Amino acid sequence: MPGINVSTEALSKVKTALSDYHLDISGFAARTEKQSSEISKSAEYEMQKLAQQIEDTTKEINRLKEEINQLIEKTNQMTNELKSAEKRLEATQIQLETRQGEAALLREHISELESISADGKVTVRLKQLQNLLPHAESENPNNAAYIRVQIMELGKAANVLDRNNRRELIYALIKYLRDELTKAESEIRSLQDEVAKIKERISLLQQKIKEAQSEKAKKEDELRAAEKKLERLQSKQERMKAALTKMNDSIESMLTAAKSFETRAISKSEQSVGGIDKCIAAIDAYLLA
Repeated sequence: MPGINVSTEALSKVKTALSDYHLDISGFAARTEKQSSEISKSAEYEMQKLAQQIEDTTKEINRLKEEINQLIEKTNQMTNELKSAEKRLEATQIQLETRQGEAALLREHISELESISADGKVTVRLKQLQNLLPHAESENPNNAAYIRVQIMELGKAANVLDRNNRRELIYALIKYLRDELTKAESEIRSLQDEVAKIKERISLLQQKIKEAQSEKAKKEDELRAAEKKLERLQSKQERMKAALTKMNDSIESMLTAAKSFETRAISKSEQSVGGIDKCIAAIDAYLLA
């Protein structure tokens, strides 16, 4: 009968469709779980990348702090050396000025003695030196020593009647003072060299301190930037952790729902296919009767 054949054909098509649906729905939960796992792995990878950035930034902060501390220590050391050099410069300059003054006095003494050797005014010069001695003793011990030597030697010369002998004594005194002048001039040159070296060292220290302070300021800027970066990364990490927790909870709920849906859908499709098989069988039995 044509009508019954059409019904059987229609039921067969529905059965085929249900079978295809059964095949499609089978493994739905597994596929959902796989996709969810890939999403979770991607999120975990991003978290790992962020954790590495935080670790690297923390290391950078520690490095910068260490470098800043080293620069502070270095600056303090150079500042102390600078203060010491400035004190040494001041002391050396005073010593230089004193020695230059003594050299000038020695030249005056030599000049006065040379004039005495020419005109023979020993007693006049002796009296001048005796008057100068008290002031020299309070102001310049070295000059006082030179004056005492002259007073002693000119005192001897004043008691010598022979003019040639007197002149020899004066020449010997002039030689002594010239030798002292030569020593003083040598010391002055050494002191001048030392002053120049100290000034050069001071200038170098001032430049190095300036450079260290500039470098320290630069490192401090880098440190502030790194600390702000770390704060941003840590804040991002907290947000990502919260989001990841929510996502995992959602995935868990979704997987539970997918498994439940797959179970129910497969059960219903199997029931439907079974019902269709019974209908087809009933129709076939009817046709054969």
